[in-house]
Order: sequence, then structure tokens, then C-alpha cells
Amino acid sequence: MRRALLIAQREYRQHIRTRGFWIGLLLIPVIMVASTVVPMLLDTDKGGDAVLMADLSGRFQPAIERAIEFEYQKLILRYLSVYTQEYDVHPPAAPVDWARHSLWYSDAEAERFVAAGGIDAALAVLQPELPANAAPFKIPHRGLRLVPFPDTMSPALAKPDLDAVLPPYLKGEPSIVAEDGPHRVIAAIVLPDTLGPEHPGWEMWTNGAVNAGIIQLVTDTIRQQIRDEALATAGFDPAALARIEAGDAAPHVNSPRLGGTVSTNAIRELIPVGCAWMLWMTIMMVSNVLLHGLIEERSNKLIESLLATVSAHELMSGKLIGVAGIGFTIAVTWTVFAIVSVSFAPPDFALVLRPALDPYASFATVFGLVFYFVTGYLAIATLFLVIGSMCDSMHDAQAYMTPLIVILLAPLVMIRPAMADPHGLLPVIMSWIPIYTPFVMLGRLGTGVSTFEVVSSSVLLVGFVTGELVIAGRIFRASLLRTGQPPRISALLKLCFGKGLK
Repeated sequence: MRRALLIAQREYRQHIRTRGFWIGLLLIPVIMVASTVVPMLLDTDKGGDAVLMADLSGRFQPAIERAIEFEYQKLILRYLSVYTQEYDVHPPAAPVDWARHSLWYSDAEAERFVAAGGIDAALAVLQPELPANAAPFKIPHRGLRLVPFPDTMSPALAKPDLDAVLPPYLKGEPSIVAEDGPHRVIAAIVLPDTLGPEHPGWEMWTNGAVNAGIIQLVTDTIRQQIRDEALATAGFDPAALARIEAGDAAPHVNSPRLGGTVSTNAIRELIPVGCAWMLWMTIMMVSNVLLHGLIEERSNKLIESLLATVSAHELMSGKLIGVAGIGFTIAVTWTVFAIVSVSFAPPDFALVLRPALDPYASFATVFGLVFYFVTGYLAIATLFLVIGSMCDSMHDAQAYMTPLIVILLAPLVMIRPAMADPHGLLPVIMSWIPIYTPFVMLGRLGTGVSTFEVVSSSVLLVGFVTGELVIAGRIFRASLLRTGQPPRISALLKLCFGKGLK
């Protein structure tokens, strides 16, 4: 065992000194951190974006401004929800929407929040309940506002004329200066004075980077206003109808298997799918290192020198342990970078992530994650080790690697639909296929899978890995010094049953 550990140490040191290892190790973490930090650093326009608005009839702009204001108040509610959850604050007064720890709020809740005094009233209630070390609440900046067309441009111009004068503004040259400072123009809207059921068309120009939700918000608001006017013309009271619609019973759908709402269950997919992908990417990286290293040693005849001092079993064990150390280094590094990336994310992202992390808070679940990572690595890395022991070049190895990689891609292709129903037939069947068990069970661990299924599939997986290591040892020992073409299928089958071994 001591010589196997020396080989493992050599493998580990040899590969961590290469440039390729460090590029692969840091590339994905840098992307993770950059995806959250860089947008924040580049977002220097804290005044928010502006939409040039010209409502030539004056009938729609108040409703659109109200809808945009409600969206901003919902954002404040989400920030407040995260803030109260972070400091475990429970207001003693009557229940308030912002203390509900929710990810989504309705227009009615935003309207109640504003009517109750908005953020100022909420902070007055919160202040006596906060601990002494609580950080001040940071009010999110307003992301969007409507501003009038500049005096140098008439919105009543014909469309071809507006097509000619608007592009400089949409490119940010110049920005629009309002009472609270300059704003970047992302869109321009002109609502004609004839807008209505008979003439429903209106014009919008964008810079190409407008969120689809903004367009939908404006469109829905205009459609609702036209509808209300049509109801009033027909003799109906739009306000009464709005009260009736507001009283519709909104379902709060729960899943007995997973717990929480449907939206929460969707969020819970983040960690399982991420773990499965991280396992697959780590295994692919370290297995290729294992394969290339072994083929290089065979082609340079270095393997003969090694076998003069150690046994084939010690060599195989040392290589598996050494490359496993590389895999764990990669996994731990990526996990640390993921935590750092999340710490820089917007505050309301924490509320999104907590439901995904809750099922993984127990020691048993964490142990399961480590177990499936280790067994998944052994099950697949051993296959690459066997391929490397049989082939003299990467060209020969490709004949085995291509079908193997296609087979290993199957759980990643199916993991997302499987997580939609983690107790359905497909994920259950895949949990009992040893080579897929680590990937699928990583996703199902936090979904209430039965103890019997976890234990029995794990026992089967351990048995598979044990048998695989025994067979791999036979092929490895018989193939290391073999030259020429890789053995045929019939010869491999004989080796698997211990025949043909000297």
C-alpha cells in the first residue's frame, strides 16, 4: 500500500504542475464569479434605465406608471423579505406581506404595502426588532422610469422621422437628464391619440437589450386600459369587475413528495442538476488525465520501469488514488468559488437559493453527496484506466471512448426531465443502473427518496464498483505490456473471467 500511495503522490504532483490543469481548474470558477460580479461592476448607471414615453391621448400613461411603480415596490418587498429572514425578525404587529419570506408578490400586495406607508413604515416597524449588529437595510435602486420626449424632438413626428432621430438616444448619446439625474434610454414608446379597439396599433423602439418583461408589462397595461374603457362604454363598472377578479381564489399548490410550492420545487432542481454536472465534468477532466498519462507511459516504455519496482495492482491503485485527489481538488475549488460567487449575488438571490439548499442541510445527505461522488468517480475512472492500459495511442483509444462518452451523457440529458418527477418510472429505473446511479441519486437525495431505495441501490453500486475493480485489475495486468492492436472482445471476455492470465 505504501508504494501505491507513492505512485498516487507522483500522479498528483505531476498533473497539478501542468498549465492545462490550472486552466481547467480556474476557468469555470472565473466564469461563475464573473457572471455575478462583472455585471455589478459594469452597472454604473445606478439611476436606472429610462423609457421615452409619449401618450398623445393622455389615457394610458398613468396606468403604465402605476404598473411600473408596483413592480418596483415588489422588488422592495423581496429585499425586505430577505432582510427579515437574514436576521430572523418577526414583527409583533399584524401580519405583513414582507415578513412572509416569499419570492413573488402580487399587485394587490404591492398596493397594500404602499397604502401602509411603504418602505418608511416598514423600516419603522423593523427597527426595534433588529439585533444591535444588523446592517442597515439597502433600498434597491429604481430600475426603470418613464420620461417625456426631449424638447428637441416631437413625438408627433411621422414614423420615418422618428426612425431617423431616435437611434442616437437609444445608443446612449446623449442620456436623458431628469430631476433625479441622467438616465440611459433603452426604449421609446409613442401611443397615438386614436389608440383603442378600432386602432390598436402603437409604436415602440428599443436598443435591442430591453427585457421582454418590460414590453409585456406595457402591452398588458394598455390592453387592460382599452378593456376597461370598452366595459365602461357598454355600461359596466370596470372597478366592480376588478374587485370581482381580485377575489378569485389563487391556488397554493403543494407537492406531498417534495414539500413547498411548485415554484419552490423548481428552485430545488438547482443544486441536484448542478451536482450532477459538476460530477460529470470533474470525472471527464480527471479521467482524460488518467487516460493520456497511461498511454504516454506505455508509448515511452516507462511502464516497464515502473513494473520492475511495483506490482500491477499497486500501479493501478496508485493511479486511481492520485487522480482522485485531483478530482477532489477540482470539486472543492469549484464549490468554494460557487460560494464566493453567491455571496456577491443580489440579496434576493439568497431567498431563491435557500429552498434549494434546505434538503442538503443534514449530515446524512452530505454523506450521500460524498459517497456518490467517490463511487461515481471509481465506476467511470476505472473504465478509462482499462482503456488506457489496452491502447498504444489516443487514436486506438478513440474507438472505445466515443461510445463510452455517449453512454455517460445519457444521465445528463435526462436529469432535468427526471427531476420534474423524481419519483417517476424513468429516474427510479436509472437509479438502479450502477453507472447512472451516482448522477441520478445526487439529484434525488433531497426529494424524499425512501431509505430502502437509497440503501439498496447503494449496495448494488458498491457491488458493481467492487466487481469492476476486480475485472479491471485482470485486464490491466494482462494488457500493460501488450503491444499492437487492442485485444478483441472475445479476449476481453476471457480476461474478465480470469482466463488467459499468467
